Amino acid sequence: MSILNKVKNILHHYDLYPFQIEKMTGKTAKVFTGNQYVVVKKSRNQNIHYTFPHVYRLASEHQLTSISPLFVTKQRSLIVPGKSHFYYVMPWIKEKIKEDYPPSYLPLFKEMANIHRKTNVERKMDIQHLEGWVTKQKQRVKNNFHRFERWISSFEAKHFMSPGELLLCYLYAPIREVCKQLEYWYDEWWRAMEETKMIRYSLCHGQLAPSHYLETERGPIILNWEMAHMGEAVKDIAQFYYNICQYSDIKQDNLIENLNTYEQYRSLLQSEYASIAIQILQLNTFIKKVHLFVENRPLHSEVDWVRQFERFQIYMNHALYIQNELKNRGLEEELGEG
Repeated sequence: MSILNKVKNILHHYDLYPFQIEKMTGKTAKVFTGNQYVVVKKSRNQNIHYTFPHVYRLASEHQLTSISPLFVTKQRSLIVPGKSHFYYVMPWIKEKIKEDYPPSYLPLFKEMANIHRKTNVERKMDIQHLEGWVTKQKQRVKNNFHRFERWISSFEAKHFMSPGELLLCYLYAPIREVCKQLEYWYDEWWRAMEETKMIRYSLCHGQLAPSHYLETERGPIILNWEMAHMGEAVKDIAQFYYNICQYSDIKQDNLIENLNTYEQYRSLLQSEYASIAIQILQLNTFIKKVHLFVENRPLHSEVDWVRQFERFQIYMNHALYIQNELKNRGLEEELGEG
């Protein structure tokens, strides 16, 4: 079926007709319907059957105007099912021209804080099983580091090292520091949970990234709520940091300024500081990548391997900076309480 006929069939559910179609990506198309532009989005996520009604009910109840609006079909549904995909339609939203580089994400952090605050639910936790879980996680950190140490030893035993091996040896000290701080933050999280015995859940975006944020004349708009769920709000913060900290042109002061803006509208608990640090310091992806490098070197060229490890190097530098700022913030609060 041609893209025209496919889009025509989808838009029929909305009483709209496509006069002009511009394919944007493999999943999105910009369509002119005679008096407006809309975006038709394709998704494989079957959970949007349940996710979207929940998200947009909360958006209506709490007036969350930064959540991107969706069109409703003639059958009062937010999605159109296909053979192997689901489709939904939203207005084409014109983005404001960004004059700053790197761009400011302060409006996004303000909006996410408001969304998290307005949808906040507190739940008491039975923490008896958590101590064992923390012990297992700390052991996993140790195991990952020992595994990385063995790889470094094997590289250093060679007469000559490849550029990728040399870079990984250079990363030994940062990886050791990341593992040290991870163990610290697991202990801090457990200590905080022992005190509060409580966890806060909010509406989470689930895949927060710069590509899902538009700055418009009417304010910030947050796109693509396909992975939304009720969870720990700090996961959104950690996910966003993960996505932007891989780039060298990010200013570290801006990373903390974003968090300061968030806390103006929703304060964070000590356990949530610890949770952010734990999530941004995770090494599982890095360890898997090094394992591939060791076991399946021809998968990428040496230049590609070096580029990937350099990105991890940049990321870990930013992550260590953020966790250090979080540690200082926690100490300041403790001194204030004292």
